Amino acid sequence: MIIYKTTNNVNGKIYIGKDKKNNPKYLGSGKILKQAITKYGRESFTKEIIEECEDEKIWLEREKYWIEYFNAIKLGYNIALGGSGGDTISNHPNRDEIRKKHSEKMKDPKINKNKEKGRKLIIKKRDDPNWVNPRLGKESPLIGRSNGRKGISNPVHSEWMKENNPMKGKTHSDEIKKFLREINQKPKKEEHKNKISESAPNNKKCIIEGVEYRSVAYASKVLGVSENTVRGRVKNKNFKNWSYE
Repeated sequence: MIIYKTTNNVNGKIYIGKDKKNNPKYLGSGKILKQAITKYGRESFTKEIIEECEDEKIWLEREKYWIEYFNAIKLGYNIALGGSGGDTISNHPNRDEIRKKHSEKMKDPKINKNKEKGRKLIIKKRDDPNWVNPRLGKESPLIGRSNGRKGISNPVHSEWMKENNPMKGKTHSDEIKKFLREINQKPKKEEHKNKISESAPNNKKCIIEGVEYRSVAYASKVLGVSENTVRGRVKNKNFKNWSYE
């Protein structure tokens, strides 16, 4: 990894840059430097290595140092302070003109109109399950499915469910009905909570620091940590006193 200096032999202006591969044909990527190369010709420039680095962090810092050392922003072709990136407008010699052009462009009603049109198109695509892309002719992937957005119905999905509902013509068994009644009763007693917790297939008992907890959720509540933390520690070999029963 190197820091190099490219010099314009006609006017003495320089450019400080960095290159990981040390490509001898590479003079730099600066915008103003490229304009100068076009104007004066590549043969009018010479390149020399001013420092080699092994560490990337030091490499980035040293580019900043050399840009400041040679005053390459005011006296040369650099427009940024160097390192991993930077502001390429504030030190640009034509910054006022660039800012003015950008400001005028953003005030253009055509640009604002297209922005608003694009925003409306995104909302329509997001909310309408029957939307068809007018340019590509592709149907919305939501056709025949719920769009997953609360309060926005999908009539196509509703009709589809009438014919394809897996519970069509079936009823729950008495045991399932009883179970559903129990879990939907409010308020639930502590005894019911324990029964529901024990009967749920995903709720495993766990032992933490010698204490048995009826479920991960219960352990999370008692210990004041998230369920993910409990699950992670139970599975982690480094937490020897955390395990499933």
